[in-house]
Amino acid sequence: WSGAWYDICGDTFEPDCAEAMGRSASARWNGSASRRRARQWSTTSRSGAATRSRWTPRAVLEREGAEPHMYPVDLQGKYAMVFGVANHKSIAWAIAQVLDNAGVQLALTYQNDRLKDRVSRLADSLEGALVVPCDATDDDQIAQVFDSLKVEFGQISFLVHSIAYANRDDLTGQFSETNREGFRIALEVSAYSLLPLVKHAVPLMKNGGSVLAMTFQASQRVYPGYNVMGTAKAALDHEVR
Repeated sequence: WSGAWYDICGDTFEPDCAEAMGRSASARWNGSASRRRARQWSTTSRSGAATRSRWTPRAVLEREGAEPHMYPVDLQGKYAMVFGVANHKSIAWAIAQVLDNAGVQLALTYQNDRLKDRVSRLADSLEGALVVPCDATDDDQIAQVFDSLKVEFGQISFLVHSIAYANRDDLTGQFSETNREGFRIALEVSAYSLLPLVKHAVPLMKNGGSVLAMTFQASQRVYPGYNVMGTAKAALDHEVR
């Protein structure tokens, strides 16, 4: 993938979202291939019988005695750090599953204790994934996370930044009424946070690496209910460029 992933669906990933993302993502896949893959996220057949998606994590397949389906790209021996998994609908979680199926060793972060158990349960379905705490607005925690990765992995190949936040009140109403603190929070969490992550990740990308960030068309056009987040995504777009 080159550039930033066009996040059509906010902070969740659903089959219909995958189809939209397939049309807009700056990726190696063409639209039709992405749509075919999007349909394979379904976990039930037309008859209602349970089926297995090609995206079922390797660890789950192995526990059930099924043969794991390797993703077409073989990324065994690679390591990835994924920021932004909050629940099973997070785009970051969908990305983590694809990387896991491709053979990547993963580390997932959680922001606070409220999310720890939820992220840990998801990580249990992956092959040996690490789970580490990290608030991306805390420079000390960021440094500690990458120090831990240096010990556990020695290197990383991929950094996934799937973090965004704005106060609910700053997403509606007149944009000109956005207060200074709300603007700062949205830009710091959603855009600035990429910079310290990359700063600490690059020294661990000993054989080169890739950084993936999420964006949305509201960075270029006006979308109702997006307001300050559009500004934050425009800033993130510029950082990626």
